[in-house]
Amino acid sequence: MIQKEFTSSQLFTLREIVEEQVEWMFSDAEEIGSSDMSICAREILDTAIAEGLEHTDSSFQLATIRGMISEELLHLEQRG
Repeated sequence: MIQKEFTSSQLFTLREIVEEQVEWMFSDAEEIGSSDMSICAREILDTAIAEGLEHTDSSFQLATIRGMISEELLHLEQRG
């Protein structure tokens, strides 16, 4: 369902998708380029849509996902 706002539960689900994808793609990466980030964001977006998480403003949704990826990469670096 396409919607204007995400609920906290939907944001939690989206964050879980981001965590899993970032871990899978970047846990052993030495360098991460912009194309890697774009591929990761696209994979997350596709998974989110399959889970029924689709925002009416796709550029907002993509910006939200990219922000979450950046946050998760920082967490991954701190854990590593």
